Amino acid sequence: MIIGPVDQQCVMLSARTDGVFLMNEIDGMRVLTSEQTYFFEKVQDATVSTFAIASIDPAAKLHGAQKSIDYNNPNADQIIRELDKNLKTGIETLLEAAQYEHHDIDVLKHLLTTASFAKKFCDSSEFDPNQYVNLVKHSIVLTKMRNSPNFARAITFQQLK
Repeated sequence: MIIGPVDQQCVMLSARTDGVFLMNEIDGMRVLTSEQTYFFEKVQDATVSTFAIASIDPAAKLHGAQKSIDYNNPNADQIIRELDKNLKTGIETLLEAAQYEHHDIDVLKHLLTTASFAKKFCDSSEFDPNQYVNLVKHSIVLTKMRNSPNFARAITFQQLK
């Protein structure tokens, strides 16, 4: 059992195991048991500001705009206009959150799709599109490494860097 620092939160690892091995990683802690491998890391600020309920962060607003598009709701245009100067900040926060998403591919795709949608409204002199392209390339490599049928490797973006 692992007990966290806040409110004594605990996670039960496994009912039966032949031992536990802890490995300190650059961005978290890997726990190896005889049955499974776990990876614990701090939830990053970019992820919290994007997905927190009632967040007014530019990334959260862009997330809402993308959901509006997904549900054919015309509010997306209004949200983009309201962001104006904070659009670049929102895109960068979305890209940072995408770097830390290594478990759910659908969430990663959503973050990258939202950033791609938002960068269309940003001036090319204000935001370098190569930043987005490089992240997509790295995400493809990481996803293939994590889901390889021959030799799956649990690796994070920070470890790749």
